[in-house]
Amino acid sequence: MTREMAHSAQHDPVTNLPNRLLLNDGFSQSIALARRQHKPIAVIFLDLDRFKYINDSLGHATATSFFSPFQNDCWLLCAVPTRSAARVEMNS
Repeated sequence: MTREMAHSAQHDPVTNLPNRLLLNDGFSQSIALARRQHKPIAVIFLDLDRFKYINDSLGHATATSFFSPFQNDCWLLCAVPTRSAARVEMNS
């Protein structure tokens, strides 16, 4: 039960991608590693316009099916251990 609660606290319920909490942790680790190795890091920000509108108006299942192709691409992109992806809700 504790493992499930920790997972829920650290992952987005719609996409199962890491949430802001894990994203911040990942940034901190990546920045520290880059500093130690004197290497740059890169950040890609992908904004899906009106995703909240889709979720609120068409329902959770439709929003999840809409987001699935993006979610799969994010997981493929992050198949390398030094890469990560997250879903962060932005306040309007």
